[in-house]
Amino acid sequence: MIFAALAAVIAFSPQRAIAQEVPLTRIAQIYGISADPFGEEILYLASERGFFSVGPDGLAQRLSPGTNKFTGFAADPSRSGRFIAAGDATGGTADTLLVTEDFGRSWAAIAVATPPPAFLTLDTFTFDPKQMTGASDAIYRTFDGGLTWVSPGPVPGAVADLAISARYADTLFAGTTTGLFFSQDGGQSWKLALAEGRPTSMVQTMADGRVFAFVIGQGLYVGGDSGEIWALLAAADMFDGALLHLVGNFGGTLFAVTQFMKVLTSDDGGRTWASFMR
Repeated sequence: MIFAALAAVIAFSPQRAIAQEVPLTRIAQIYGISADPFGEEILYLASERGFFSVGPDGLAQRLSPGTNKFTGFAADPSRSGRFIAAGDATGGTADTLLVTEDFGRSWAAIAVATPPPAFLTLDTFTFDPKQMTGASDAIYRTFDGGLTWVSPGPVPGAVADLAISARYADTLFAGTTTGLFFSQDGGQSWKLALAEGRPTSMVQTMADGRVFAFVIGQGLYVGGDSGEIWALLAAADMFDGALLHLVGNFGGTLFAVTQFMKVLTSDDGGRTWASFMR
């Protein structure tokens, strides 16, 4: 089931020449993706088998040591190569919060006083990456980079994906099994935004205020921070099942991952899609 898992610039560009390669088709679950900040055709993947980079050749190259699971993945929008995830890369439990400063080559645990339950989805606020929001059994927020967490309220249903507005830290979007919901008070209360009664497998906010959401059986929508006006960009039959993740790079190209772990790309804002693999 698609909801079971329901992801200061460093002055060097990482190399993909890593010893261990795995065909992307062998990675059963991807929990999050990030586009390469230097404009190369490389995506960074947090998965149940570790942290990888992948290019159009379809070979995922392991960046993290071992085969540890990474979930609840988020990229720090202010520092290239810095990612936050829930996982067990340091030998901890699945609710360990981890951070890397070097594109996933090494990870360190964040010293959380009282860790929240393991996140399946996690996002950072663009203008202040110390502000993060995660979803598990409830909504959790941190304002100090993950050292302490508070829960403003319950989740608005079984959450598949969660995103923070790029402009307003208290505006949250949650894709659930019964629709897309949004909150304007940091998760204390929720309103239906789109697709009442329909599963929404992915939601992603952009720096310019756009919000993308994928509704199963309908397709990819785009809306804004208000959460009230939406337009269908691409019908569901254009995709290989549902979209689970979507991210954009500085050039405006979009990348997406389907439920069958196919990676797609769009150069026209999400209206048409092609395979990332060549």
